[in-house]
Amino acid sequence: MENLQLNRLIMKLKFAFLFTVVFSSVCCNTNNKHSKVLEKTPLEAAAPVFEFATWITSDPKKSNDLYAVEFKKYKDHGIDEILINTQTDPMNWNDWFQLPKGQV
Repeated sequence: MENLQLNRLIMKLKFAFLFTVVFSSVCCNTNNKHSKVLEKTPLEAAAPVFEFATWITSDPKKSNDLYAVEFKKYKDHGIDEILINTQTDPMNWNDWFQLPKGQV
């Protein structure tokens, strides 16, 4: 009777050891598909960083110095891009965009 209980205890210990080895190898393997979820895909790695932008309406009467101060405020507050509404005024476009001579 004592020998039978000893054999059962040994079998339980073997099972527990085998279970621990299998569980450890499955869960702690760094090359399994679950661990790759945290890695960036090539598409995510190549994706640009999110940027903040704002629209402004240009004022032909405002000087470049005042715009420089305004743009600095935007930059200081995390605005990365400024989109300018020139109200389709061609003279207003000239103030913002200097094209090289000979180009339209």
